[in-house]
Amino acid sequence: MKSILGALLALAVGARADDNVTCVPQYSPYPISCVDCSGPKTPVNVPFDDITKLWGVWHVIGSEYSCTDTSGTANVCTQLNFSPNDPSDITTDLAYLSHYNKDNQPYGKPTDAVGAFYPKGSDFSAEQAPYRLEIPAGSGIMSDFYFLATDGDSNGDGINTMVTFACPDTGTDSQMFILSRKPYLVAPTTFDTISALAAQSITNFDDHQFTLVKQMPGWCNYTF
Repeated sequence: MKSILGALLALAVGARADDNVTCVPQYSPYPISCVDCSGPKTPVNVPFDDITKLWGVWHVIGSEYSCTDTSGTANVCTQLNFSPNDPSDITTDLAYLSHYNKDNQPYGKPTDAVGAFYPKGSDFSAEQAPYRLEIPAGSGIMSDFYFLATDGDSNGDGINTMVTFACPDTGTDSQMFILSRKPYLVAPTTFDTISALAAQSITNFDDHQFTLVKQMPGWCNYTF
């Protein structure tokens, strides 16, 4: 599977202007989840009063099965860093930094790319996407970016895993990923428990077959 950033770069080029086109989940030439962006979104355990708890380094550990590969066990080797321009300002822009191995193979050539997050307002709430995601930075190619669910408590503490959702302005090529602070799930959270939280946050999650992306220590050349 391609990295999130590589996927969204390809998505930006290949996005369909006709929203009536039937979306078919795919792995190649770029991942498409086809999770419907039009339905209601009810974030679960997302700390909108302190969005800084979601900044920092994350690893891709889950995706829609058809967006991964035919075996569902691809090694993504994708690491993300949501890096604030001004760490003292909760409404600051963020750099969306991506690091992955070329061709997403263990020991593949390390590759870096950059996007940007822009807050949609001075306050964050469950009523709207908190950020606009631009990939690549400066391109003007935008998506609404949601934090749908975390495995933290109601105060947003103890977060090790979360679900993100990007909905482009044009086309049906949505992207949904499960991210972890480690390149694996951290106990006591399981893939079933984070999937159940995602299903609470968006009505059509169960229409799609999400799968764990397996990784092991030493497989990937991580930067962050």
